Amino acid sequence: MTTETTPRIPGLTWAAILLAALTLSASVFAAPADGAPAEPQTQNQTPPKPRAVNGPDRVAGLTLASRLAEEGRKNRSALTLAAAAEIMAGSQVPEVKRGKTVETGPDGASTSNSPMPISDRSGDPQALFVEAAAIAREDSNEPLAAAIESAALTSLKGNGRRGARGRGESHSDRVMPHSTDIYNVRFPGGVTARATVVTGSGQDVDLFVFDQNGSIVAYDNGLESTGACTWVPEKTGEYSLRVSNTTGVSVDYTLFTN
Repeated sequence: MTTETTPRIPGLTWAAILLAALTLSASVFAAPADGAPAEPQTQNQTPPKPRAVNGPDRVAGLTLASRLAEEGRKNRSALTLAAAAEIMAGSQVPEVKRGKTVETGPDGASTSNSPMPISDRSGDPQALFVEAAAIAREDSNEPLAAAIESAALTSLKGNGRRGARGRGESHSDRVMPHSTDIYNVRFPGGVTARATVVTGSGQDVDLFVFDQNGSIVAYDNGLESTGACTWVPEKTGEYSLRVSNTTGVSVDYTLFTN
C-alpha cells in the first residue's frame, strides 16, 4: 500500500477540514435524484493491485483541494475555501512544460503546438486564501478573515515549497474552442496513476485517457471544473491524455499528473 503524507494543518482549518469533508460527501458524491443532472461520469478499468512506491502522491491532494474549492465557491464558504487552500499548499508539485498535439475542427485535423503562455494558474493556494478571506469580509466576519490570513502566512511559509519530496507534476495551458489538447505521458506499471485537469475560470473541460493500443482506460466528462482519472497501468508505458473543450470559448487549465 502506498503511504501518503498528510499535509500539516493549522488549528484554524481542522474544523474547516471536517466541514469540507461533510460538504463534499453530501454534495459531490451523493447519488442524483430522478431527473437531476448526472454527476461526473468517470470510467476506470478494473485495476490490478498497485505496488508500493516511495513519496506521497501529491496529485491526490491537489484533486481533493480543487474539488473542495469548487464546493466552497458554489456555497460561498470561507472555511471550505481555506481548507482547500491548506491542502493545496501541502500538495504543491513542480511545473513542467509539455509538448502537445491539437485536434481541432469537425474533421479532427491534427497539428503540433507548443505550450501556450497563459497568466492564469490553477492550483494556487495563496489565491484561494485571499478568496476565502474576501468572502469572510463580505459576510462581515472580520475575525474569521483575519484568522484565515494568519493561517495563510503559516501554511505558505511551511508548506509552499515546489519540488519538495513527493510525486507529481503540473502543466498549465489553454485549449481552444471545439479543440482537444493531447499529451503523451509515461506512467510506471503497477502504480496507481492519476491525471487531473482543473480550469482556473470554473469552465468545464473533459478528460480522457487512452492506452498504447488506443483503448480508453478512464474518463471524466462531468460538468465540474475539476476532472480526475485514476487507473493502474499493467506495465510501464505512455498513455494519451486528452483535454477536450466542447465549448465555443478558449479555456485555461492546469493538468496534474503523478
